[in-house]
Amino acid sequence: MSNEVKSACLPCVLPTALVTTNPGVKQIQHVVVGDRVLDASGHYSKVTKIWKREYNGELITVTLPYQKEKAMLTPNHPVLVVKGHKCRHSLARKLCFPKDNPRCNTCAHKRTYEPEFVSADKLSATGVRCQWVKHMLLLPRLKIIEDVAEIKVSEVADIGFESFEEGWIKPRKKNAHNRGRSAIAIKDRVMVNNDFMALAGFYLSEGSTTFGNRGAQTRFDFGKNEEDYALEVKQLLLSVFGANAYDLTYTESVIRVCISSDLIGNFFVNLFGKGALNKHIPQWMLTLPISKQKILIEKYWNGDGYQWTNDAETQTKLSATTVSRGLAYSLRLILHRLGIIHSFGKHKKRDNMMDGRLIKSNGYSYDIQVYPPSAIKLAEMIGYPIPKNWQFLQSHQAGIDENWLYLPVKKIERKPYRGTVMNLTTEPSNTYIVDGITVHNCAVGHFSASAALLNEAVRFKKDGLANPQVLDDIAAALGEQNALERIDLTPAKIELLPDWEKEMANIALERSRELRHSLESVQNMDELEKLAADTEEFYKQLNRDWTMKRLEKCPTCQINTEEDIEEAEAEAENAIEEPEKKVKVKVEVPKTKLSDYGRKASEARQKLWEEIHQARNPKN
Repeated sequence: MSNEVKSACLPCVLPTALVTTNPGVKQIQHVVVGDRVLDASGHYSKVTKIWKREYNGELITVTLPYQKEKAMLTPNHPVLVVKGHKCRHSLARKLCFPKDNPRCNTCAHKRTYEPEFVSADKLSATGVRCQWVKHMLLLPRLKIIEDVAEIKVSEVADIGFESFEEGWIKPRKKNAHNRGRSAIAIKDRVMVNNDFMALAGFYLSEGSTTFGNRGAQTRFDFGKNEEDYALEVKQLLLSVFGANAYDLTYTESVIRVCISSDLIGNFFVNLFGKGALNKHIPQWMLTLPISKQKILIEKYWNGDGYQWTNDAETQTKLSATTVSRGLAYSLRLILHRLGIIHSFGKHKKRDNMMDGRLIKSNGYSYDIQVYPPSAIKLAEMIGYPIPKNWQFLQSHQAGIDENWLYLPVKKIERKPYRGTVMNLTTEPSNTYIVDGITVHNCAVGHFSASAALLNEAVRFKKDGLANPQVLDDIAAALGEQNALERIDLTPAKIELLPDWEKEMANIALERSRELRHSLESVQNMDELEKLAADTEEFYKQLNRDWTMKRLEKCPTCQINTEEDIEEAEAEAENAIEEPEKKVKVKVEVPKTKLSDYGRKASEARQKLWEEIHQARNPKN
């Protein structure tokens, strides 16, 4: 049988889809067995198998708020979602998110969000102006917290060195150039404290290292109005490494801090990458305590961030831009850990003129933008002034709690595709993050793929079992169940599962054998149609049971029992029946400046209402 699958709904993504790995992000075509990928639990799972096949059929294109890049999946790829609701109490915040609105103590919705996997072709987009909300995709927040007390320059810099005094080192003298300033002695042990995190933030935003005949030189370039930051960096270099930088250099537009040291230069390059395009945050820094990561974000934003407000003061944001994809995605992980919702965009860099010469661009820039109310939280963190009107500019496109980022589906499209698609098998979670979407690949995925294949075959019921498309779909379904039994649910792998998952795995394994034997002996299209319906019902129930069991065993997850739901609904009914018990708080909203068009429209409406009032009350 050919490897090309025609019109089949096998769970896969495009080879260029970005997978969140440890470290950084990779296109799925560059992922190898043994890599670790972020999973639905907020931890990392190991890649145990990579699937690659030819595909000819439709792809589901999912557009999400806050990111311009779209995710493309085969129709039956399981996606982690919750069923969304409109907020009952707020006009500004049109979607209801858990723990997002203080008035939602009487809202039953916030207690009825239950994560579940649905196939991509079952996703429903949010209506225009949020008239309806069907599905919100879930993106996990990184849960791992591993503190690091210190690191050694001698181990990170990876160049020859010799001891100078106790706890101090300097480069080994091999070349003539390292006899000068680049051969200065520095501390070997670097404490990973607030000073180090601040210096790291400044280096990621404004730092660079060059290597020449006189050794390595590390410099930090700040704007002409950022002398305080330059002086701070000079003090941080002394605190962290015990090394004195040169005096500040002033030009027409730049204030520069320089230090010549082979050890410091190689330390920064090996830790954070060489060149702006290759800058990144090392993986161990992504799992540091939040208190340390706040310092990193603060100093990075001081260097590369800015605040923008339009002329009418009706739109505002905090933004930062980088040309490094790895750095951009690492910053996103940290911002999610800090509970900050943000938008993310990728743009082609423009050509620029420098000294009368045209500088051609050959890459992309990545923008991170934070709008109120998350911008208020970030501004407090980085020390930016908070405009008074920010508290009235409310975002309603996403929500966040201690476990998840909630993203309503903005748009769903179907597009034909013919080419290579790929998928991953991971352990122990069987989930991974691709293009900002949490997807599943386990027994549920195999059964859902088989159900879709059989439903596709049933479309040709009039042609009978002899139809080539029907035979191909049955063969593909058999291949799915064989993969489940021989690869994903082998006895050795089932033995490694926790007890609650062993029981479910054995149920899935037994049902897979029954389905496979039934397909091998199917006699007519009526039997095939019944198999398709039974398989679809089984995988839905299996998905529900697996998700609920996982939530019960998860110490950081909140699961809603029937008693919780009934209690929440009773609270909502009592709030409706007894409105006099509510305490109304009047908020004075400052008037904003209207444009000429808005002012004229307002005056016209007022004049119209006066005419209507006079017509209804002629005596007045």
